[in-house]
Amino acid sequence: MNGGTRKTTLKMPWAPPSVRARLAQIQAETSPGTDQDLAAGRAAKEELVRDLDRTGLILYAGTNQISAAVAAAHHPQLSARVSCGPPGDPAKTAGFAAVPQLEVLEVLAARAVAATMGAHHADVRVPSATLANLAAYAGLSRPGATIAALPTWAGGHFSHREQGAAGIRGHRVVDIPFNPTRQDVDLDALPSTLAAERPALVILGGAVQLFPNDVGGVVEIAHEHGARVLFDASHPAGLIPGGSFPNPLDEGVDVVTFSTYKSFGGPPGGAIVTRDEEIAERLDVAVFPGLTTNHDVARMLPLQIAAAELLRDGRRYGELCLRTARALADALLDLGLPVMSAARGYTETNQLLIRMPDRTDAEAAVRRCAAAGIYLSATEHCDEHGKGPALRLGTQEVVRRGLGPAEMPEIGTRLAALIAPGRQGSA
Repeated sequence: MNGGTRKTTLKMPWAPPSVRARLAQIQAETSPGTDQDLAAGRAAKEELVRDLDRTGLILYAGTNQISAAVAAAHHPQLSARVSCGPPGDPAKTAGFAAVPQLEVLEVLAARAVAATMGAHHADVRVPSATLANLAAYAGLSRPGATIAALPTWAGGHFSHREQGAAGIRGHRVVDIPFNPTRQDVDLDALPSTLAAERPALVILGGAVQLFPNDVGGVVEIAHEHGARVLFDASHPAGLIPGGSFPNPLDEGVDVVTFSTYKSFGGPPGGAIVTRDEEIAERLDVAVFPGLTTNHDVARMLPLQIAAAELLRDGRRYGELCLRTARALADALLDLGLPVMSAARGYTETNQLLIRMPDRTDAEAAVRRCAAAGIYLSATEHCDEHGKGPALRLGTQEVVRRGLGPAEMPEIGTRLAALIAPGRQGSA
């Protein structure tokens, strides 16, 4: 030990060689507590701000640009001001229980989020949608119960699967039957699946959402078989307030969870909404004291403002996200790229997919795009041509930055040159 520093090296011996090598590379030149170590961290932050916020073209579907008003409302010190339990609870004694302004921030943020979804109850204390899902599992099922979810190749998120949050509670996960051509649940096959597997919970939504689902049909069948329905709206949540994506609660879903920082455009975090009072009570207990004690109060005002922005301008924003996605799909098709789901019209949300020959090609294309300052991601999905690797793109951030359908031909040309450099017409 020297001058308050200590040579410490993080190791992950269970990880693949590429992970271990990158971990070692990052740590090789500095030691914790040194000026050099702090300078490396500050330099990385400045480069991120430059490359992503100032010069980058963000087509990654899992992020967004917050507004100036949302950013200005964030006060980091409030994150350390502990708040535990519901407002007005006389049993609250921890932290700043006697400070009423904390409760004002919590209630106004939750109410604003509830309003965006037409909900009667909202919980915004969870720090991510994955934990919102875990809270929903705790509130709607017993540990180890069977749940049904979309497979990952049909857009399902890993937090719905056994390797994610569902597995933490020991849930057995069965696949919801999915029709790749229609990009929707196979309602003809669903009854037999639910009758045979008897899940306590059916989960819709996830990481890829090109089109709305026939949610009402799923809800009717699920309820007939004694299952509740959860819709993970993490990606389309910001499209719902303005009517550009159907509200799952209007279609009978029991609970909706979502991220607050993707299309919703707020600070990082999760939210849970419902119109069912009994379910709300169970979810409340699952969140506190189940999954949280204190929560990040600094998120509350920025989240309230983000929700207010969607209540005021959600229709224009949502419609522009959809029109921009369609324009980008058209531009890529004109350049010969295989945009997925032609049978249904490519997209009716802010997302679109480009089929790739294999996973290696998809990952290489992501790296080429990133090197050129364009950010997107690789995934796996399906359409009328079957399952396969794909590139996933989202338009929510380019819309927030002032771009729209008119700019998509130029962006499509840049993308095509990077994604398929040898394809005729892509240069």
